Amino acid sequence: MFDFLSILYYPLDKSIVLLYILNMQKNKLKEIRIKNKLTLKDLSRKTNLSTSYLSRIENNERIPRVYNAIRIAHALNVSVEDIFFIDDKQEKKSFYERIKKFFSNKEV
Repeated sequence: MFDFLSILYYPLDKSIVLLYILNMQKNKLKEIRIKNKLTLKDLSRKTNLSTSYLSRIENNERIPRVYNAIRIAHALNVSVEDIFFIDDKQEKKSFYERIKKFFSNKEV
């Protein structure tokens, strides 16, 4: 999917930027959390992240770091992609174009 990111010269901090771009879309954290019958407090206990931090992520007011996104996904038994990726084909195409443009404009 993201073949252009598999090149070794993209450092880990680029992953944080990638999550930022992903999170510019509406994420599905709240939907998945509710589907799992968890409150913010329950998820907070499972991830060791504050309820206010999780709430801000749900409301797209905060961008999670990669390791926090992984912790959240693990606690919900889903992948990071399930929470932060786009389902709609047209939105997905637009998203891929933004990602490619972003990485092609950055120094390596």
